[in-house]
Amino acid sequence: MPYKLGDDVLSKLVIRQQYDSNAILKNLFNMTGTSLPGVFKMPMFWTMWTIHVGLFFIVRFANCPVGSDGVKLNLECRDAKQFLSAEMNLPIGDLGLLNSLTAFFIVFYSGNCFARYTAMYGAAIAIQGKMHNISLYVRSYFVQPATRWNVIRYLLASHYIFYWSLRRRMFDWKNPQYNVDPGTFKDVCKDILIPKGILIPVEADALMAYKGNKHKLLFSWSIIALKRIMQANMPTGEKGNPMLHSEFEQTSLTTDLKKEIVEMRGAIGTIDNSMLFPIPFQYYHMVNMTVFIYLLFLAYGLALKDNPLTILIYPLTLVVVLGLLNTANAMSDPFGMDACDFNQEMITNGIYNECKMLCEEPDESFLSSIGDPSF
Repeated sequence: MPYKLGDDVLSKLVIRQQYDSNAILKNLFNMTGTSLPGVFKMPMFWTMWTIHVGLFFIVRFANCPVGSDGVKLNLECRDAKQFLSAEMNLPIGDLGLLNSLTAFFIVFYSGNCFARYTAMYGAAIAIQGKMHNISLYVRSYFVQPATRWNVIRYLLASHYIFYWSLRRRMFDWKNPQYNVDPGTFKDVCKDILIPKGILIPVEADALMAYKGNKHKLLFSWSIIALKRIMQANMPTGEKGNPMLHSEFEQTSLTTDLKKEIVEMRGAIGTIDNSMLFPIPFQYYHMVNMTVFIYLLFLAYGLALKDNPLTILIYPLTLVVVLGLLNTANAMSDPFGMDACDFNQEMITNGIYNECKMLCEEPDESFLSSIGDPSF
């Protein structure tokens, strides 16, 4: 049954590109979200097709002059097709080795890019999972909404800053996927973090003045906030909170939360380091060089067939080969603007909304009766 997802549903998904794998014909004629628009924008596609068409017309129409009787005026003259077939013939079968190398390189390169894509997806989801875990801990063990919020808001600030820093770096490096200026760090604080109540102005100023890793500073603030809250309420717990009456409970909670925070920092580091460690250029260059040489010889070999159908067959080959490369390149950087890229707005705002709701929601009245035999 075909998916019928509105924009309101798609905006809440990390991967907005959803499809029904059984609707083969519908997907076949759907250009939106495919690699075709990207292929048609590639200079290599039009260059190689132009080369093939040019060679085809040379083979077909570069003939020796003939008289009115249809006989060549110069009997020693050879048509372009005769000359090339005799002196520079290239049967398509002779491209077998080059064809195998091209297929191997494309498959191997695409596999590496997909592995990179899934690893970064896993890390992005892990960050979300850690934030959910921490919000559940503070919701369960702390009564006061302000106490809950003070533990988690620094982590939310790090989350927003992390995705902003990815876009900022790629924009500064002139990556064509990032053509929208994400603004300065001051803009993020002024337009997002302070209005949402994640940071107060004095904290934003301290972050802007800090020259080191802002994520680590925010993580340390979250741990320090947790420590200060615990110290202020020992040994009776947070304002009489029965969940934190024992020192063991407080120690256990602190250990669990610190573990989640450290693992969240590790997931952020995984994505950040992966983005700074692209597919090695030597390998990327070899893949593209092999593809270029193969497509160039294929353009020549098909032109020698002197068959007009090759003018349609060759661009279809270009679409397949270049489309696979285009898709692999898109997967290698899932934080841009491609159809398969992650929905960063949903990731950051979704976590913020969930955490804020959990922190502000008061305890349900019936929870205090759980354990009572009369309940």
